[in-house]
Amino acid sequence: MAILTVAMAGRIHLGIRYVLPLYPMLAMIAGIGAASLFLTRSIKSWILLSLLVLGQLGVSVANFPDYLAYFNVLAGAEPERLVVDSDLDWGQDVNRVATELRVRGIGRVFAALQGNADLSQHGFPAHGDLDWYQPATGWIVISLTQWAFGTNPAPYDGYVWLKSFDPVATIGKTVRLYYVDPAHSAAKVSAPDPAKFHHAVLWPQALTIGHICESGSFNGAS
Repeated sequence: MAILTVAMAGRIHLGIRYVLPLYPMLAMIAGIGAASLFLTRSIKSWILLSLLVLGQLGVSVANFPDYLAYFNVLAGAEPERLVVDSDLDWGQDVNRVATELRVRGIGRVFAALQGNADLSQHGFPAHGDLDWYQPATGWIVISLTQWAFGTNPAPYDGYVWLKSFDPVATIGKTVRLYYVDPAHSAAKVSAPDPAKFHHAVLWPQALTIGHICESGSFNGAS
């Protein structure tokens, strides 16, 4: 309880890492409780124990392999409303995004993904930064952490313009894919500068807690 009390009173909010020592203790308490139910030799207790074990196994199977992005059912269908960053989105879906873009035959894309991966090394097509307050058209991929923060610091609204559009798909658990039609969205967004598509520019450090990405270049061929 001391660990939990100190963590809850702190002002640093960087995920559950500060309370990880509680997990083995809670697992032991759960094990003792399960053993107690089993030893009661009561049909009702055994049924309850069976339901708890099957429920835990079902949740584990249903969330495979997205354990990093897992939230319990109380978080609802949109856990990004509660927390993002390392609790949900740590750039783990970058290869899934590359696969999705390849399957859909997308030749170039604007991206705002969590992490500092060199996207050209992950099989991305021509890609460029989806900069804050600079609406773009065409294909767009944005991670939930970038969507939630938008800018750093407040007011975190750098990508608020995307709320006018519905995502084409959600890739994995953490990335939204959009298509903004240039012909039908002139009143909502400004077209990106085609000159941004050029060669030999490495993907910059993406937005993370505590520092700002300053880049607007594309990587790959147009």
